[in-house]
Amino acid sequence: ECLKDFTAAERVHDVECQSCSIKAELKHIDDEMTLLQGAVESVVSRSSKSSSGDNDVEGLQREMQTLEARRYRLKSADVDAIYNDIASDAESDDCSIGKADDALPPPCHSEARKCLLLSRPPPILCLHIQRRYYDASVDRMLKAMQIVLFDEVIDLSPFCAYITSGNTIAYRLLAVIEHRGNAHAGHYVTYRRVVSSIGKEWALVSDETVSYCSWDDVRRSQAYMLIYEAF
Repeated sequence: ECLKDFTAAERVHDVECQSCSIKAELKHIDDEMTLLQGAVESVVSRSSKSSSGDNDVEGLQREMQTLEARRYRLKSADVDAIYNDIASDAESDDCSIGKADDALPPPCHSEARKCLLLSRPPPILCLHIQRRYYDASVDRMLKAMQIVLFDEVIDLSPFCAYITSGNTIAYRLLAVIEHRGNAHAGHYVTYRRVVSSIGKEWALVSDETVSYCSWDDVRRSQAYMLIYEAF
């Protein structure tokens, strides 16, 4: 459930989008070029019946060429490079901070949807459970003591950006790191999957002390980090 919430799409307000303004102007240019093309055909049709209209056609064709050049400029614009240049200027305290390409329309502000997905599943997956939080009623940091449910085996495919439908990306729980204590002090222990000759699968490691434990002990722990391995 935590992974579903983490990767769920969310709406973001007041997003500055250069690509959106470019697409809007391109649509406007296409509409203008369609109207101009119709006007040119109309003038040519009339001029074929008389000697007048040549100047009108030339003027319309010049407008078409201007729009075509503008259209080419917008389609070939590298928006990512523009934002990278602005970010570089900001880091170097350049006086031109925040200035975009003057040949491009100013970025528009709109709503967008954001979704976080994995593009390359790692061989080892580390999931951090944030337990420290600020409580305004007592004006200090506290620790969330709830038990978080987790499985020994999970399928990561629903949370990946590039996956063929029907395929699974299986991960097996390798270790659990538990924090024992409060938000300001405590002790870390580790539950580690092991292979033993007596059939035990899990061991509890606390400093130099190592002892066998059960899966029930592991899943009832106050997990701070979950470490999975692909298999």
